Amino acid sequence: MKKLTILILVLALCALNPLVYAQQKQSYDFNARTPVNAALRSLILPGWGQFFNGQKTKGYILGAIALSCAGASIVTYQLALKDWDDYEKKGIPDDPLYDNYKSKVITTNVLIGVSAAAWLYAVLDAYFVANKKPVSQTATSFFFNIDKNHISLNYIQRI
Repeated sequence: MKKLTILILVLALCALNPLVYAQQKQSYDFNARTPVNAALRSLILPGWGQFFNGQKTKGYILGAIALSCAGASIVTYQLALKDWDDYEKKGIPDDPLYDNYKSKVITTNVLIGVSAAAWLYAVLDAYFVANKKPVSQTATSFFFNIDKNHISLNYIQRI
């Protein structure tokens, strides 16, 4: 319960961050070519930061690894739960269904670990590669303007 409370508190603090900008009447450019913006993109969706840095192939690979492992872990976990339900219905202590269940839980944990590692690598790679590789001149920039009374989203296309 404490972990959930701390998580909610951290998420609330992150959500309140725009209020700080509103009080300061500043705008933040999420498309500025900075390491933080690249890392934030990869934090939201693995591989997006690599696209932002102009590394499309690496973005596809990292996104595919992280998201496919995450999806496979969900499927494997559902299969493990099915094996557990079948095992409980049978009621036999040494039934092979229990071994199937344990094997699928281990596979699920490995897939979660690989997904998390690929995601973390994507974030760190996007951060450390940003501004080191030239990108194309065409870009669309989004600007969030946060004022005391309103929030606006503007964009500029540079060619």
